[in-house]
Amino acid sequence: MYINTTHTPDKKNSYLNKFNKKRIQTTDKENKVQNLSNLSTNDDCKSYCDSVDYYRQENHELKKLVFQLKFEMKSQLESCLIEQKHNLKSVVQKYKSFIDELMIQKNQVSSECDEWKQKCEQQQQIIEQQRQQIYNQSQVIQQNLFTIQNIQQEFQQELMQNQMEVQQIMNLKDQTIDELNQIIQQQQLL
Repeated sequence: MYINTTHTPDKKNSYLNKFNKKRIQTTDKENKVQNLSNLSTNDDCKSYCDSVDYYRQENHELKKLVFQLKFEMKSQLESCLIEQKHNLKSVVQKYKSFIDELMIQKNQVSSECDEWKQKCEQQQQIIEQQRQQIYNQSQVIQQNLFTIQNIQQEFQQELMQNQMEVQQIMNLKDQTIDELNQIIQQQQLL
C-alpha cells in the first residue's frame, strides 16, 4: 500500500516520496526473504539473518520517518489553526467595532427621533389650541352676524314704520294745505 502524494503540500512530498521508495524496497526484500526462507544452507541462513537485520533497520527508519512526518503535519496543522484563530479573532474584533459603531449611530438616531417626536407633539398641541381659538372666533363671528341680521331686520322695520309715518304726515300736510286753500278761497269770495 502506497501513500498518494498528489494532493499533499510541497513540504510533505519529500517525506512521502522517501516513504514510498522505502516501502517499495522493503516489499522487494520481503519477497527475497520469502524465497530465501525455503533454502536451508548456512549461507542462505546468514543471508536471511542479514536481511532480517536490514529490514529491522529499514523498519526503524520508516517508523522514524512516519513519526517525523506526523510531527511535522501536526505542527503545520497547529500553525494553521493558530493562524485561523488569529484571523477569526481579527474578523470578530472588526465586526464587533462595526456593531458598536452601529449601536452608537442607532442611539443618536433614536435620541433625535425622540426630540422630533416631542417637537411634533408640541406643534400638535399648538395647532389644537389655534384650532380651538379659530372655532371660538367663528362662533363669535356667527353670533355677531346673527346680531347684525337682527339689527338689520329691526332697522328695516323701523324704516318702514318711519316711511309710513312720513307718508301719513305728508298726507296730513296735503290735506291741511287743501283745507287751507279752501279756506283762502272762501275768504276771497266773501
